[in-house]
Amino acid sequence: MNIVILAAGMGKRMRSEIPKVLHPLAGTPLVGHVIEVARALGPSRLIVIYGHGGSLVPDAFAGQDDLHWVRQELQLGTGHAVAQTIPYLDDSDTTLVLSGDVPLTRQTTLERLMAAPIPRDTGASCAARAGSRGSSRRRMRHPSNAESPRSIVESWSPPPRRSSAGSDSSRTTTPRASTT
Repeated sequence: MNIVILAAGMGKRMRSEIPKVLHPLAGTPLVGHVIEVARALGPSRLIVIYGHGGSLVPDAFAGQDDLHWVRQELQLGTGHAVAQTIPYLDDSDTTLVLSGDVPLTRQTTLERLMAAPIPRDTGASCAARAGSRGSSRRRMRHPSNAESPRSIVESWSPPPRRSSAGSDSSRTTTPRASTT
C-alpha cells in the first residue's frame, strides 16, 4: 500500500510562521503523530507532501529514511498536492491519503477503512471530508473513465443560525417599511 500524507498547507487560521503540521501536540509535531500511525500500517511507500515553510517539515524528520518527500511548489489545493506524488506511487497498489494535521487518527480506524469492500465492477471511487462550518470536499471518479478525476468539488454552506436564549425560534419577524 502507498500512503500519502498531506503536509503542505499554510494553516492561515493559526496565524503562525511555523507550518501547521509542525505545531506540537504532546511534544510531537502534528504530522509526527500521523506518520507514526501510517508506519504502523506497514506501507510499501510512505510519501509526505510539503510546501509551506520550505524545508522546515522534512528537516524536522531528518534521518528517517522510510519517508519520501515531495515538494508542492505552489499550493493549488489538495488534488494538486496528491497529483505531485503520482510519479512516486506504485500503480499496482492501493493509495491511502491522510491529512497531516489530524493527529488523533487511529490505526484501527484506518485498518477498517482499508478492509472495506471496494466495488470492482464500477471503477468509481469517492472520497469526502466534512470540514468546519459546513464546508465539504469530495473527489469523484466516473465509472467509464477511472483513469482521470471526473470532478473535484469544494462547497461551503453557512452554519444554521442559533437563536438567542429565551427566544422562540419558531417565530420570525420581518421589518416593515415606514409609511410616513
